[in-house]
Amino acid sequence: MRIFGRETAVQHRNLGSVCSDVTSSSDPNDRAFGWNMIHEQRVNEGWGEYWYHEYGRPLTGLALRDNLIAYHNRIRAQSATAYADLENRAHNFVPVRSAAAPQDTDLLAHVIDLWSPGARVVWHYGFTRGIRGLGSIGAIDRHSRDLPPSLVRILEPGTVEGQLSLMRAFFDAQREFLREVDSRQRSDNPMATLNPFWVTLWDSWQQRVGKSTDDWCASVGLCKDSPVWVAVVRYPVRRVRLIRPTQLEAGWYGRHFPTPPDCSLGEGGRVVDGRPQVFSRTRYQPLKEYLHAPIPLFVEDWIVTLLPCLRTTQPIGQVPFLERDRIGHWNGLTNEFSHTPEWMKRANA
Repeated sequence: MRIFGRETAVQHRNLGSVCSDVTSSSDPNDRAFGWNMIHEQRVNEGWGEYWYHEYGRPLTGLALRDNLIAYHNRIRAQSATAYADLENRAHNFVPVRSAAAPQDTDLLAHVIDLWSPGARVVWHYGFTRGIRGLGSIGAIDRHSRDLPPSLVRILEPGTVEGQLSLMRAFFDAQREFLREVDSRQRSDNPMATLNPFWVTLWDSWQQRVGKSTDDWCASVGLCKDSPVWVAVVRYPVRRVRLIRPTQLEAGWYGRHFPTPPDCSLGEGGRVVDGRPQVFSRTRYQPLKEYLHAPIPLFVEDWIVTLLPCLRTTQPIGQVPFLERDRIGHWNGLTNEFSHTPEWMKRANA
């Protein structure tokens, strides 16, 4: 029985058995997740054993999904210790100044869904505290499916100038929220922070996308069931500590994909692109991806991209296209890492 790219010890066989069972699911996302877990050699033996014991011995796929949710909740609620574990136990922090790693002056691209769970927290926080007049635009219902009409009306002009006041308020609220999180974590009344930020390298990303928000989202592996409003920010590597993500950080998400053993830690992961016109190119190689703890962002990080907030035009990253996109990604990995077929013989279970 295999899990995390190796034969399991006896105590890990439940996890390996569950992931093997999941690969027989009728759902392509479930199958992809199980297949990824079986091959996810970036989870070292010590981290795998610790994670397994910390989050239980799952007997079913549903139990494993609950364990992943618990892990992600801990990253938000106990962020200091969770990120310390990723550094000291998982050894997933990218070595500073290593030859393969991004340099301090390199730029990162971060695509933000302006109505993601984290963005909703920021909008609500800004509204309740009246940050830069957000309280005057009407109540923010965090449970609404769509961005509130009061915000859409401001975004709809589709220009940086027209959106500047609102986006300045959003980033001010985000910084104030993280400032309170930091203060409260040092007290007896801590509060949860935001999810980690998933990023790619700006120069490579910019070369692969145009003015289409559908492109922005599909290029970084996002999955959106309905149209969403999107912003892009850019900032230098020196402001963060980069982490190479694994399937554990990606959760129950089959659009993530492990990297083969010859992909070094400093090179990060690889993004599953959802655009056939891109991944079908000769000698295609996927974009690199990293994650890092949430950091304060500034309106200037958005302005400098020269990209206004825009709405996607259609669902992105849909499950019916997942196996197709994973095959394109696997081919791209093979172009970059010739031993990929020895590590994972095919893209899908």
